[in-house]
Amino acid sequence: MNERTIPRRRFLQTSGWSAVALAAAPALGLAIGCAPGIGAPQPEAGVGTGPRQPWEEEWDKLVAAAKGEGVVVVNTFVGDSYRKPLDAFEKAFPGITVEHSTFGTGSIFAPKAIQEREAGIYTWDVNHVAPSTSLSTLLRAGAWDPVRGYVFPRPDVVDDANWIGSFEWGFVGPERRYQYVFAWAKRLPFWIDTRQVREDEIKSVRDLLNPKWKGKILMADVRTGDTFIPMTGIRLKVGDDVIKQLMVDQQPVFSRDYRQMAEQMVRGSYAICNGIRLPVLKEFLDEGLGKNLKNIAVEEAVDIQIDHVNVFNKAPHPNAAKLYVTWLLTKEGQAAWQQAQTLRNSRRRDVPVFDPNTQLKDGEEKIYPALDLELDAVDATQKLLNSLVR
Repeated sequence: MNERTIPRRRFLQTSGWSAVALAAAPALGLAIGCAPGIGAPQPEAGVGTGPRQPWEEEWDKLVAAAKGEGVVVVNTFVGDSYRKPLDAFEKAFPGITVEHSTFGTGSIFAPKAIQEREAGIYTWDVNHVAPSTSLSTLLRAGAWDPVRGYVFPRPDVVDDANWIGSFEWGFVGPERRYQYVFAWAKRLPFWIDTRQVREDEIKSVRDLLNPKWKGKILMADVRTGDTFIPMTGIRLKVGDDVIKQLMVDQQPVFSRDYRQMAEQMVRGSYAICNGIRLPVLKEFLDEGLGKNLKNIAVEEAVDIQIDHVNVFNKAPHPNAAKLYVTWLLTKEGQAAWQQAQTLRNSRRRDVPVFDPNTQLKDGEEKIYPALDLELDAVDATQKLLNSLVR
């Protein structure tokens, strides 16, 4: 994998920063819009072939302003696939470079971002990492601009008919202002190695307390949303004592390295895992590995895994950020994202569903445990977990 770092932040590499670059993504069709001199907008992009509308002229102005900035800085989770939609954006808008940084968890990214901001350094424009961290640590630190202001009112983007749950529903969290959800999958946090665990052995979180699983459970670090969000739901249903037994008596192994976690489960080093990242697992599946892993339903542990976007306030490239966010929500942008991820379903109705079994239906979008949980409940879970796991 070739690294591409953020030139202005090169010194941060020694502090855990990374960047990912891949070969350009496969052609995804014509650009959704263009600045003067690039060509007429195309029908496939949701732009009519008749007389130009006033919004199209404003769109061209936005593209030109974004090209004037020339850069948008985007942060994502680790995983090779995250670079592919960024390459598609660069292809749609030649002259704008996406500088890409990656972090394994929001618990690593958030402190660094906050420290920089306190020092008056503003590096990033757009963030795709850790919805739980976004709506707790970074929101409380005052890091976000209302994302609503970064959605250009293209008719093909803001039309409710194009979105499951309506376009408006995507604005989530406090005041429905700071985060936009554009893709999701019903999430079952626990995975088993079917060579060691029968699929009918784990039905409830209490089944995880069987002594036979002692030392055989792998979990994401308790400071990450992959653990404290599901554990919040579990704690509210079964109480603190079950959490204590799972986290202490069962002697699970904790990790922040998601690629290593997936590899250990593929190799059979552990029988049960909480916190596998689907984009990372996909890299193994694409190589024909990981067929021994099964995502299982545990009665008290149901969540929804989302793809979302936030925009930093004092973003250094606000026009490019607005262009990126809006493009991401077009049919073309969502198709590019889903073709790269292929493990979550876009909320857009005009993007093919990857997995009908994990797609939410109309009406179900109101059930979102990760966002419905009160922040006080999440804080209490984090406090409990931090006291149990040193």
